[in-house]
Amino acid sequence: MNDFTLKWQEHSSTGKSAGVFRVFPDNPFDFFIGFSECGCREFYFSWESLEPEKISELSLKNIQLGLEKSGEEYTLKLTLLENDYKDLFSVVCVDLAKAVENVKSLNIAISIVYRRLLRWSDLLSRSSKRTMTLNEQRGLIGELSLLKLILKKESFHTASVINGWRGPEGDTNDLSINGVRVEVKAQLASQAKGIRVSSLQQLEDDKRELFVSLFRLSPAEKGASLKSLITDIESIVAQDIELLFEFRRKYLLSGYDSEADYAETTYNVPEPTLYGVADGFPRLTPENVPPGVSAASYFIDAQYIKPFEVLFEYLESLING
Repeated sequence: MNDFTLKWQEHSSTGKSAGVFRVFPDNPFDFFIGFSECGCREFYFSWESLEPEKISELSLKNIQLGLEKSGEEYTLKLTLLENDYKDLFSVVCVDLAKAVENVKSLNIAISIVYRRLLRWSDLLSRSSKRTMTLNEQRGLIGELSLLKLILKKESFHTASVINGWRGPEGDTNDLSINGVRVEVKAQLASQAKGIRVSSLQQLEDDKRELFVSLFRLSPAEKGASLKSLITDIESIVAQDIELLFEFRRKYLLSGYDSEADYAETTYNVPEPTLYGVADGFPRLTPENVPPGVSAASYFIDAQYIKPFEVLFEYLESLING
């Protein structure tokens, strides 16, 4: 991937007179970067002869959207209004370009870009109006803690782990790597030990191996925080700019705000208890509930799944084949 952020930095003192640069050269669609008259970073997506959806009606925090037409050509322009958000801006731009890198149809590409912008608009709007709930914070602590634990194992392929983190994408399970799924749960150590399942699909059998990773957290003056876990993981993937952007995109999608008070709330995070979901594991799925039950959330007491505890090495061996 073309590291266009370095190009922005290289020409920041020159500004608009530096010109416009093509980025993502292998992408079937045209993406460019440059600067506005006032020296703000800009990102362009240009195409011909297709009336776009109502992209210009969307709004993104600290990012101005504009749609221009010249002859038969349309150009979508994203302008960064505050330089403090340059990392977020880069993540949004990379996300848009990568979302269409394997798309051949212009019509589909425009639709995908619109939906991605709609998602970012919704995310940034929500993050400015509310904070993550305690359950969401602890859930993200659990997901990041598992990612860090896996990434520290040299037997795992880093790209597979980051790309396999599916929680922020809204998938049924939080992690999916090489045909192995992991659902991550995090609760306070003071609570009754067990697993809170939020849907009938979460522990459904789809012929892939499935595990549940349960973290028991304790508030602590010193320990892991969302900010420290993100910093640790970024240091692991820092040499691969594409993976770094992908990781940032995902934790931003999760609703995390680095400026929020909760970002530095610290917990003692011991290694998780790992359960293999196999025959006999107590669970509700679309296949075993009575007709008419289409949704359910429930709690599984840990004493009833103790026989299903497995070592981390077993999970590791399955993922690595």
